[in-house]
Amino acid sequence: KSTVFQTLAKIYGDYATVLNQRGLEDKFNSDWSDSKLFILAEEVVTRAEMWHIKNELKELVTGEWIRINPKNIAAYRQRNQVNICYLSNENQPLPLDNDDRRHLVIYTPPALSEKYYDEVFRELENGGAAAFYDYLLKLDISGFHPKKRPPMTEAKQKLIALSAASETRFASEWILGDLGLPICPCLSSDLYAAYLKWCRINGESRPRPSNQFFGAIAHQAGWEKKKARVFPSELSTQTEPRPIVFPPGHVLEAAGTSQPAGMQVSQWLTECVNKFTAAAKDSGSGSEKWAA
Repeated sequence: KSTVFQTLAKIYGDYATVLNQRGLEDKFNSDWSDSKLFILAEEVVTRAEMWHIKNELKELVTGEWIRINPKNIAAYRQRNQVNICYLSNENQPLPLDNDDRRHLVIYTPPALSEKYYDEVFRELENGGAAAFYDYLLKLDISGFHPKKRPPMTEAKQKLIALSAASETRFASEWILGDLGLPICPCLSSDLYAAYLKWCRINGESRPRPSNQFFGAIAHQAGWEKKKARVFPSELSTQTEPRPIVFPPGHVLEAAGTSQPAGMQVSQWLTECVNKFTAAAKDSGSGSEKWAA
């Protein structure tokens, strides 16, 4: 970490600084925000503060202005020219949204050999920072611009999955087939009951209330929760409207559970609902397979 900052400090000079948790929470921020071009953030987010500080950190990345609050002087605004690098040893240094467009995430390997770091030190002492700066100036970034999303990496995908809300993770595991439940339209009550069971097994102590659960599901692309007519029993000749959750069409096609040609919608939905209800009940004795 110190090597990274030493290199960048030589490039940015007084326009670079180090930020920690205490500095981020301090109401006087001029020491790390005034006229800065680069900030090296060392473990700025603790587990308890992770979600509380999340949006504040977002503003530092993409906000057009930054508020400078010196001690004993009225606060003022500056153009936000800051670039930030977060360093952390945590498995989840920051929570990322599923559609994050701010962060590039890189996973660094465990410590390398002593010889490797000796070579890095010698390179820094012999013009390594200037060589790195020259490399950056000549790097072809013609396909990139300030509004472009950062490259997606495997590390970022894993961090997004780790940050996902419980209802998102449940829905993803369901349509991936990890729960052993049919991937088809189902009664909303059956799906929510399955979600509550999944939460118990996977250590989610605070499941989302049903309205928030279905609200989050409905906001995912292609998902629907609406009333549709099904036969309430095998002997029924009349259909009744029931609240049903519909996975995206392409998911049903991949699972082979789309509406068959020539079959009435009510008949197809009834078969799907009954299949899901039966599978959810049968899983009562084999709940361990629902663990992530």
